[in-house]
Amino acid sequence: MRTAAALCAFVLFSTLAGACTYKSERVVTPAAAPASASDVCVSRGYPSGTPAYDSCVARETALRR
Repeated sequence: MRTAAALCAFVLFSTLAGACTYKSERVVTPAAAPASASDVCVSRGYPSGTPAYDSCVARETALRR
């Protein structure tokens, strides 16, 4: 009877110890290079060579400094 109690205690404590372990794995990906100011303005629909495009590029360039 005493052996059964010891076995139950051992199983209980080993289960609790196993439940407290934690393993985490992360995948780190390299950050993408930021798009250039002109690429951003073209993607927003500004036709290159227009005053609105030039203004957009100037704003984007100023924001990146």
